[in-house]
Amino acid sequence: MVFGAVGYFMVKYRFPRPPFILGFILGKLAETYLYSSATRYGAAWLLRPKVLIILAIAVAFAVYPFVQKRFKKEDLSEPDKI
Repeated sequence: MVFGAVGYFMVKYRFPRPPFILGFILGKLAETYLYSSATRYGAAWLLRPKVLIILAIAVAFAVYPFVQKRFKKEDLSEPDKI
């Protein structure tokens, strides 16, 4: 019943359900591997090229909607030059 209530409120308030489900299922696994990496390599694993590339992609995906929204506002404010 608890998950039914959570699902109901997520639908009612337009909260996306797939990210919640992925986080709920993969959260423990990701936490385990993060702990393993941190104990084995310390903070040095954060400076590896693969990690930096993945981090850059994640930041780009997070920032893209804001950048797109800003450019869209600028396009609408300029009059058409015909």
